[in-house]
Amino acid sequence: MIEVDNLKLAYVKEYYSLYDISFKIDEGEKVAFVGQNDSGKTSLLRVLAKLEKKTSGEISFNEFPISDIDFKYFNLGYIPSVPIFIDNKTASWHFKYLLSLRGFNKNESELKAKEVLNKFNLQDKKIKKMTLFEKRMLQFALLSLRTIKVLLIDEILDFLTIDERKKIMDYIKELFKNENLTAIIATKDVMVAKELGLKIYNLKLGSLVTGDVIYERQ
Repeated sequence: MIEVDNLKLAYVKEYYSLYDISFKIDEGEKVAFVGQNDSGKTSLLRVLAKLEKKTSGEISFNEFPISDIDFKYFNLGYIPSVPIFIDNKTASWHFKYLLSLRGFNKNESELKAKEVLNKFNLQDKKIKKMTLFEKRMLQFALLSLRTIKVLLIDEILDFLTIDERKKIMDYIKELFKNENLTAIIATKDVMVAKELGLKIYNLKLGSLVTGDVIYERQ
Protein backbone atom coordinates (compact mmCIF):
# COMPACT_ATOMS: atom_id res chain seq x y z
CA MET A 1 0.00 0.00 0.00
CA ILE A 2 1.07 3.59 -0.70
CA GLU A 3 -0.11 6.09 1.89
CA VAL A 4 0.41 9.84 1.59
CA ASP A 5 -0.64 12.16 4.39
CA ASN A 6 -0.59 15.98 4.26
CA LEU A 7 2.20 16.05 1.66
CA LYS A 8 3.65 19.44 0.82
CA LEU A 9 6.41 20.30 -1.64
CA ALA A 10 7.82 23.80 -2.01
CA TYR A 11 10.56 24.57 -4.49
CA VAL A 12 10.73 28.12 -3.13
CA LYS A 13 9.40 29.46 0.16
CA GLU A 14 6.51 31.38 -1.37
CA TYR A 15 5.24 28.66 -3.72
CA TYR A 16 3.95 25.14 -3.09
CA SER A 17 4.03 22.77 -6.03
CA LEU A 18 2.08 20.29 -3.87
CA TYR A 19 -0.11 21.37 -0.98
CA ASP A 20 -1.77 19.16 1.62
CA ILE A 21 -2.03 16.03 -0.54
CA SER A 22 -3.45 12.91 1.14
CA PHE A 23 -4.48 9.58 -0.40
CA LYS A 24 -4.15 5.80 -0.06
CA ILE A 25 -3.51 3.31 -2.84
CA ASP A 26 -3.95 -0.38 -2.13
CA GLU A 27 -1.50 -3.00 -3.33
CA GLY A 28 -2.35 -3.92 -6.92
CA GLU A 29 -4.50 -0.83 -7.47
CA LYS A 30 -4.10 1.27 -10.62
CA VAL A 31 -4.88 4.99 -10.43
CA ALA A 32 -4.48 8.18 -12.45
CA PHE A 33 -3.70 11.68 -11.32
CA VAL A 34 -5.34 13.93 -13.89
CA GLY A 35 -4.76 17.65 -14.31
CA GLN A 36 -3.45 20.37 -16.58
CA ASN A 37 0.16 21.44 -16.88
CA ASP A 38 1.51 22.85 -13.60
CA SER A 39 -1.11 20.98 -11.59
CA GLY A 40 1.60 19.09 -9.68
CA LYS A 41 1.38 15.69 -11.41
CA THR A 42 5.05 15.37 -12.25
CA SER A 43 6.13 16.78 -8.89
CA LEU A 44 4.01 14.15 -7.13
CA LEU A 45 5.52 11.28 -9.09
CA ARG A 46 9.03 12.61 -8.54
CA VAL A 47 8.45 12.80 -4.78
CA LEU A 48 7.12 9.23 -4.77
CA ALA A 49 10.20 8.14 -6.74
CA LYS A 50 12.48 9.95 -4.25
CA LEU A 51 13.75 12.29 -6.96
CA GLU A 52 12.43 15.29 -5.01
CA LYS A 53 12.52 15.72 -1.25
CA LYS A 54 9.19 16.55 0.32
CA THR A 55 8.87 19.73 2.36
CA SER A 56 6.55 18.16 4.92
CA GLY A 57 4.01 15.37 5.37
CA GLU A 58 4.31 11.60 5.46
CA ILE A 59 4.76 9.01 2.71
CA SER A 60 4.92 5.27 3.31
CA PHE A 61 5.13 2.13 1.20
CA ASN A 62 3.74 -0.96 2.93
CA GLU A 63 3.88 0.98 6.22
CA PHE A 64 7.60 1.77 5.83
CA PRO A 65 8.49 5.50 5.68
CA ILE A 66 9.78 6.47 2.25
CA SER A 67 12.99 7.72 3.85
CA ASP A 68 13.79 4.17 4.97
CA ILE A 69 13.25 2.57 1.55
CA ASP A 70 15.95 1.82 -1.00
CA PHE A 71 14.12 1.49 -4.32
CA LYS A 72 16.92 -0.68 -5.71
CA TYR A 73 15.45 -3.42 -3.54
CA PHE A 74 11.83 -2.29 -3.35
CA ASN A 75 11.45 -2.57 -7.14
CA LEU A 76 9.83 0.73 -8.03
CA GLY A 77 9.89 1.77 -11.69
CA TYR A 78 9.55 5.35 -12.96
CA ILE A 79 8.84 6.31 -16.57
CA PRO A 80 9.35 10.08 -16.98
CA SER A 81 7.77 11.98 -19.87
CA VAL A 82 11.25 12.97 -21.08
CA PRO A 83 13.35 9.81 -21.52
CA ILE A 84 16.78 9.98 -19.93
CA PHE A 85 19.55 8.12 -21.74
CA ILE A 86 23.13 8.69 -22.84
CA ASP A 87 22.67 9.99 -26.38
CA ASN A 88 25.93 8.75 -27.87
CA LYS A 89 25.42 5.20 -26.57
CA THR A 90 23.34 2.48 -28.24
CA ALA A 91 20.16 0.92 -26.94
CA SER A 92 21.97 -2.38 -26.28
CA TRP A 93 24.68 -0.55 -24.30
CA HIS A 94 22.05 0.56 -21.80
CA PHE A 95 20.80 -3.01 -21.40
CA LYS A 96 24.29 -4.42 -20.98
CA TYR A 97 25.23 -1.74 -18.47
CA LEU A 98 22.21 -2.46 -16.27
CA LEU A 99 22.69 -6.22 -16.55
CA SER A 100 26.36 -5.91 -15.61
CA LEU A 101 25.29 -4.16 -12.40
CA ARG A 102 23.16 -7.22 -11.65
CA GLY A 103 26.09 -9.60 -12.10
CA PHE A 104 25.49 -10.83 -15.66
CA ASN A 105 28.63 -11.60 -17.64
CA LYS A 106 29.33 -10.09 -21.08
CA ASN A 107 27.88 -12.97 -23.14
CA GLU A 108 24.74 -13.22 -20.99
CA SER A 109 24.22 -9.46 -21.22
CA GLU A 110 24.58 -9.42 -25.00
CA LEU A 111 22.12 -12.29 -25.46
CA LYS A 112 19.58 -10.72 -23.10
CA ALA A 113 19.90 -7.30 -24.74
CA LYS A 114 19.25 -8.81 -28.19
CA GLU A 115 16.29 -10.80 -26.86
CA VAL A 116 14.57 -7.79 -25.28
CA LEU A 117 15.22 -5.50 -28.25
CA ASN A 118 13.57 -8.09 -30.51
CA LYS A 119 10.63 -8.44 -28.13
CA PHE A 120 9.99 -4.69 -28.23
CA ASN A 121 10.70 -4.37 -31.98
CA LEU A 122 13.53 -1.92 -31.34
CA GLN A 123 16.61 -1.46 -33.48
CA ASP A 124 19.99 -1.33 -31.80
CA LYS A 125 21.06 2.20 -32.68
CA LYS A 126 22.39 5.22 -30.86
CA ILE A 127 19.87 6.99 -28.64
CA LYS A 128 20.29 10.29 -30.52
CA LYS A 129 18.99 8.58 -33.68
CA MET A 130 15.88 7.14 -32.00
CA THR A 131 12.43 8.70 -32.21
CA LEU A 132 10.58 9.80 -29.07
CA PHE A 133 8.31 6.76 -29.41
CA GLU A 134 11.31 4.41 -29.62
CA LYS A 135 12.88 6.02 -26.56
CA ARG A 136 9.68 5.61 -24.58
CA MET A 137 9.38 1.98 -25.57
CA LEU A 138 13.03 1.53 -24.63
CA GLN A 139 12.14 2.77 -21.13
CA PHE A 140 9.57 -0.01 -20.81
CA ALA A 141 12.01 -2.51 -22.29
CA LEU A 142 14.65 -1.67 -19.68
CA LEU A 143 12.09 -1.98 -16.88
CA SER A 144 11.14 -5.43 -18.19
CA LEU A 145 14.51 -6.64 -16.90
CA ARG A 146 13.20 -6.20 -13.36
CA THR A 147 10.19 -7.41 -11.40
CA ILE A 148 8.40 -4.12 -10.77
CA LYS A 149 6.02 -3.87 -7.81
CA VAL A 150 5.17 -0.16 -8.14
CA LEU A 151 5.12 1.60 -11.51
CA LEU A 152 4.94 5.39 -11.98
CA ILE A 153 4.22 6.71 -15.51
CA ASP A 154 4.31 10.41 -16.37
CA GLU A 155 2.60 11.80 -19.52
CA ILE A 156 3.83 8.90 -21.62
CA LEU A 157 1.61 9.72 -24.64
CA ASP A 158 2.58 13.35 -25.29
CA PHE A 159 3.83 14.28 -28.79
CA LEU A 160 3.15 10.87 -30.37
CA THR A 161 1.15 9.85 -33.42
CA ILE A 162 -2.19 8.10 -33.03
CA ASP A 163 -0.62 4.77 -33.99
CA GLU A 164 2.24 5.24 -31.51
CA ARG A 165 -0.17 6.17 -28.72
CA LYS A 166 -2.21 3.03 -29.42
CA LYS A 167 0.87 0.81 -29.25
CA ILE A 168 1.90 2.24 -25.89
CA MET A 169 -1.65 2.04 -24.53
CA ASP A 170 -1.87 -1.61 -25.63
CA TYR A 171 1.40 -2.35 -23.84
CA ILE A 172 0.22 -0.60 -20.66
CA LYS A 173 -3.01 -2.60 -20.74
CA GLU A 174 -0.97 -5.80 -20.87
CA LEU A 175 1.14 -4.64 -17.92
CA PHE A 176 -1.98 -3.80 -15.93
CA LYS A 177 -3.27 -7.37 -16.21
CA ASN A 178 -0.76 -8.13 -13.45
CA GLU A 179 -2.95 -7.96 -10.35
CA ASN A 180 0.10 -7.58 -8.11
CA LEU A 181 1.35 -4.46 -9.86
CA THR A 182 0.53 -1.14 -8.22
CA ALA A 183 0.53 1.67 -10.80
CA ILE A 184 0.11 5.43 -10.94
CA ILE A 185 -0.28 7.33 -14.20
CA ALA A 186 -0.05 11.12 -14.51
CA THR A 187 -1.96 12.54 -17.48
CA LYS A 188 -3.83 15.63 -18.62
CA ASP A 189 -6.15 13.47 -20.73
CA VAL A 190 -9.00 11.99 -18.69
CA MET A 191 -9.92 9.70 -21.58
CA VAL A 192 -6.62 7.87 -21.12
CA ALA A 193 -7.51 7.16 -17.50
CA LYS A 194 -11.02 6.06 -18.45
CA GLU A 195 -9.83 3.79 -21.26
CA LEU A 196 -7.49 2.07 -18.82
CA GLY A 197 -10.26 1.81 -16.23
CA LEU A 198 -8.32 3.69 -13.57
CA LYS A 199 -9.48 5.32 -10.38
CA ILE A 200 -9.11 9.07 -10.96
CA TYR A 201 -7.68 11.72 -8.65
CA ASN A 202 -8.05 15.29 -9.90
CA LEU A 203 -5.16 17.69 -9.37
CA LYS A 204 -5.32 21.46 -9.74
CA LEU A 205 -2.64 23.95 -8.70
CA GLY A 206 -0.94 21.34 -6.54
CA SER A 207 -4.00 20.19 -4.62
CA LEU A 208 -6.52 17.38 -4.93
CA VAL A 209 -9.93 18.68 -5.96
CA THR A 210 -13.45 17.32 -6.44
CA GLY A 211 -16.25 18.46 -8.71
CA ASP A 212 -15.98 19.73 -12.27
CA VAL A 213 -12.50 19.77 -13.76
CA ILE A 214 -11.63 20.91 -17.28
CA TYR A 215 -9.55 18.29 -19.05
CA GLU A 216 -7.44 18.66 -22.15
CA ARG A 217 -7.97 16.11 -24.88
CA GLN A 218 -4.60 15.38 -26.50
